[in-house]
Amino acid sequence: METLSITRKSHSPEESFRLAESLGLRIQTPCRIALYGDLGAGKTHFVQGLASGLGVAEGSYVTSPSYALIHSYEARLPLHHADLYRLSHSDEVFDIGLYELMASEAVTVVEWAERMEGMEIFDLEIRIEIHGESERTIRAQASGLHFQDLLRSWQQVSHPE
Repeated sequence: METLSITRKSHSPEESFRLAESLGLRIQTPCRIALYGDLGAGKTHFVQGLASGLGVAEGSYVTSPSYALIHSYEARLPLHHADLYRLSHSDEVFDIGLYELMASEAVTVVEWAERMEGMEIFDLEIRIEIHGESERTIRAQASGLHFQDLLRSWQQVSHPE
């Protein structure tokens, strides 16, 4: 299956947030997102912007689920946010119920998704690369036609206000 890849540039944490928020505004169907990046790349900050775009209430503070492993939030489409950094073996993904959440009618974002087997289960893959103190390159890839259209729509957004 063909894939579509796009690249977005961010020059500040606020711009990364707004880019993620604009992606969240465009997501209209359940979606499974793999999120990659080194420590400090801004993965959780990206999820915060995505959550805002999905309509997570402003009073709900989206935090890294590093110790809890999964946090869930109510929104236009429910959001499940998983962080697999602390998993020691890929089999633990079954123990925490992540596969069940990924099959639900929700948006599921998985930080450190490389710790899972079966990477083909994701609709979108997003890689955040660090360039200096605050600049980031955000590379997104989609394989299904619906999610390719989603990325095309997101790509047309100039730097959000």
